[in-house]
Amino acid sequence: MPENVEDISCLVPPQPANGEWRLLCEENKNCSIPEGAALAPGSQLVYSCLNGFRIKGSPDVFCGRQGRWSAIPTCIEITCPSLESVSRMVTCYRLNSWTPCGSSVLPNTSASLSCRPAFKEDPSLSKIGSKTVKCNMIGEWEPNPITCIPVCGIPNTRLTPTVVNGTSADITQFPWHATLYKQEIPFQDPKKFQCGATIIQNNLLLTAAHCVYDETYKTVQKSEKFHVVTGNKFRDYDSKNHDQRIVQKAMVKNIYVPCEYSGRAGNYDSDIAILELREPFQLSGILIPACMDILGNNDQLLETGSVGRFAGFGRTESGLSSAILLTTNIPYVSYSECRMSAVTEDNKVLIGRDKFCGGNRDGTGSVCQGDSGGGLVFQSDGMWSVMGILSVNLEADTSNGEKTCDAKAYSLYTKVSSHMAWIRNVMTHLERDKTYPSCGSM
Repeated sequence: MPENVEDISCLVPPQPANGEWRLLCEENKNCSIPEGAALAPGSQLVYSCLNGFRIKGSPDVFCGRQGRWSAIPTCIEITCPSLESVSRMVTCYRLNSWTPCGSSVLPNTSASLSCRPAFKEDPSLSKIGSKTVKCNMIGEWEPNPITCIPVCGIPNTRLTPTVVNGTSADITQFPWHATLYKQEIPFQDPKKFQCGATIIQNNLLLTAAHCVYDETYKTVQKSEKFHVVTGNKFRDYDSKNHDQRIVQKAMVKNIYVPCEYSGRAGNYDSDIAILELREPFQLSGILIPACMDILGNNDQLLETGSVGRFAGFGRTESGLSSAILLTTNIPYVSYSECRMSAVTEDNKVLIGRDKFCGGNRDGTGSVCQGDSGGGLVFQSDGMWSVMGILSVNLEADTSNGEKTCDAKAYSLYTKVSSHMAWIRNVMTHLERDKTYPSCGSM
């Protein structure tokens, strides 16, 4: 310790809670010093913590030339983070007694894990884990715990369809279907039916970009205008017929649209969007995401003879939007037949690189306004995958942004696999960074 203390000095801090510091000095010297004493610049304190605690920050603290200590660390209790999540259930024991594990737990706590309903263990080699784990002395679970992922694309046929006021509301056939509503002035205007959407994760949905795009200002609309409902057989947001046991509602937190999307001016290329919810839906035996062809192994589903399924609230034969959820089978239509059916150049330019055709020319299996953004699913190995997002009808009049529907014309679907790299990129960023960079910053 310096013998002469200059005017510029550092006052000795109090000992930290659950730890101590010692003054670094020459060997064989008495280095004890009282709190509040003055130390010259260059003096060093070395911090350490008691058993069961770890240091947060650098253990080495120096007195600077301005008479100020560098950042002083603290001693925090060693704990393991909670393993409970929307996908995983946990039971904890410590010292042979049950202990709550909804928050962080102490070392030597054991946990038994299982997947919640509508989730399953991740079978990938990189995510294989154990159902029984223990919190070690450095605050880590060992071995690695299991990871639970959503069961996708398998409707629960064992469930009895709900009956509301005598009307069968068999939403179990489309447990991934959701409805998008728009509230022009948030928290004030009524929530009006806008489009369909498809759940791909408990907090993420696919829809069409044109459902959330402002053609006048050529920009994506504000997310706070949009709301999503799932489990609803009835169209209206505030329908008194909703079964409150299964209907879930959420506000949209963020909207992600491919940077190249430019609406009608771009012939609706890249007409796909991802909706991120403020609060995730609670997955269950009734609410299950649709699968996605992440590896590109299901392209054979999009060939002549393949038939997909679609649900929506679009126009019926009467010309009015349906008040209840309707379903129909949609045959895949080859590219050549699709091009031949497009009698006008305005229609032909809509059949872009990321589109495919579906429907019947006899008026059966047709989709119209109100169906936009809904997912067309195809089955493979017992699981339903969303392969297309309804974009536009080939006989639609797209002048002035107004679209009319011809039930005997084919409809165009945005091919999900064409945008799988973008979808995976968004999902990876959200999982890792909790955000996705805007188009201007990419």
